[in-house]
Amino acid sequence: MTLSSSYAAGFSRVQALLYLLAAGAGVAVVAALVYLSGSLATTRDELAQANTKVESLSAQVATLEARTAAIQKAVSAVNAASQQTRQELRDAYKANPTWSASPVPQPVVDSLCKRGNCAKPLDRVSAPAD
Repeated sequence: MTLSSSYAAGFSRVQALLYLLAAGAGVAVVAALVYLSGSLATTRDELAQANTKVESLSAQVATLEARTAAIQKAVSAVNAASQQTRQELRDAYKANPTWSASPVPQPVVDSLCKRGNCAKPLDRVSAPAD
């Protein structure tokens, strides 16, 4: 019986493959199936590893997105506080024109420059422009 006649006889593909194996022509087929099953197992393992890596990277991205959002929120809060402080300073200058027109004492400038980053010593600090 040949493979085409086994189909004609109503055999399924699996039955036809088993028939070939039983007929002695199956050594090459068995070797091919073993190779393909090994290749399939390797592919399945690689896919599982890739899925694990994707899950890990997805978790890292979510963590970084959360950190970025927290940093952006903190920066916004600092900017708001800075704007408020600048406005309070402008108001203080306007409320005290005599004080704001006088030079800042050098020890005060030196102390402020130690805390901040002064490019050069200041002789005088003037009121900021509105």
